Amino acid sequence: FTIDGDRLDTAGGDQQARVDAGKHRIQIFADGGTALRFKKFSLNARAGAEYVVKVEEADAAQASYRAVVVDAAAPDDVITEVTF
Repeated sequence: FTIDGDRLDTAGGDQQARVDAGKHRIQIFADGGTALRFKKFSLNARAGAEYVVKVEEADAAQASYRAVVVDAAAPDDVITEVTF
């Protein structure tokens, strides 16, 4: 993923970053082996809140991946979700 255009890692796996709410642009992408896949979405983050973004294979035939944003304090409650 990238923060403000700077790539943090290309290996995937568990990654963490702390940023201030409303001050940064975060991009998440996945390499499906034949093509780089990405999707834009926005989140109105609360100051001081912690969020978790999970990227996993999608169940849908029209998408390869699914990104889910949850509040770290309530990991079962999905805040936003996109497929790509």
